Amino acid sequence: MRVGNTSVEQFSQPVSVQIGIKPNTNNPITGTTVRAGDVIPLWSYDENNGNWKFEGNYTVNSKIGLGGNQELFIKKDDVTHLSWYNLDWFFNSCYQSATFNIVGGCWHYLFWYLEYANGQGYIGSGYVFGADPTLKFINAPANIPVKLLFFSNLNDW
Repeated sequence: MRVGNTSVEQFSQPVSVQIGIKPNTNNPITGTTVRAGDVIPLWSYDENNGNWKFEGNYTVNSKIGLGGNQELFIKKDDVTHLSWYNLDWFFNSCYQSATFNIVGGCWHYLFWYLEYANGQGYIGSGYVFGADPTLKFINAPANIPVKLLFFSNLNDW
């Protein structure tokens, strides 16, 4: 983040952050959809050493959103630095690397969404830049059927 020409990497005082959870996200511990009261591990990415740092376990909360739908989230009250944050259960033996080279089409950005093939949960999402049409998953689920969806227009998401 930048304020004018100044790079901001941390805050002078801790801030409170809410991280939303996509509907139908699967809880691999319970085998059911995530619901209020479940506990999810939170990780932050340390860009200096390229590792994910465990931030703690957080309880899922719910609130009624603007459209009247239930929205799930976790709340972290002591954020002091800007980083990538990830809600994720880590099962060391369950993950492997996967690389996709995307060919064809005419696009600048290609948005992707990864979910369990049975529709029971969201795994991740992001985009691929047209100049580098390679999508790499460092920790892709192993021996679990998944569905990888691509969209050339974010409005089609």
